[in-house]
Amino acid sequence: MRWWKITSRNDGAKFHPGESVATYEEFEQDDRMHNEILRVMGHKTLDYCLNICAGKLDYLVRIPNKILAKILFYLNLEDVINLGTTSKRFNEICNSDSLWREIYVNTTLSQPSRPVEELAKLFGWKKLLFTSKLHLQMQLRRLTLEESDDNENIRTNVSHDPELYLGKLFVLMSTCILLIIVDYVSCD
Repeated sequence: MRWWKITSRNDGAKFHPGESVATYEEFEQDDRMHNEILRVMGHKTLDYCLNICAGKLDYLVRIPNKILAKILFYLNLEDVINLGTTSKRFNEICNSDSLWREIYVNTTLSQPSRPVEELAKLFGWKKLLFTSKLHLQMQLRRLTLEESDDNENIRTNVSHDPELYLGKLFVLMSTCILLIIVDYVSCD
């Protein structure tokens, strides 16, 4: 444990940092160190230090991300979502596209088609999984229509029609709004 005495600038040259070194066994018995840690950093930090000395390590935060993702794959969807709210690291892992792709494949029991892959690139696998099948079919139909329109425009070199562009923009905006609503309802 290290400590510094905080003083005014004029007095600072007189004081040097202090240090106290102890083994785990010595630390468990040293009430003075316990009181200093409790005073400066709080009860949770003191408990954490005492648990480390007792050999009670938090192994979950030390597991590599790949292994943790494989473990998360076997949890219920609700548990994965709840675990994602516990820390920054779990948030990144629980919201990763690769995890949700695996969950999607496991839930639907089939490999996703190319149009579904395209939708996943646009919206993410998590949103795609929680989207209703009817809504998903509507999105696939829209994506297919957009692709066929784009291919037709490329082949015929037709200039962009503003009404067609606004129609596509409307479809895209309504799809985004529906996804936001679905996401909002699924969070409740």
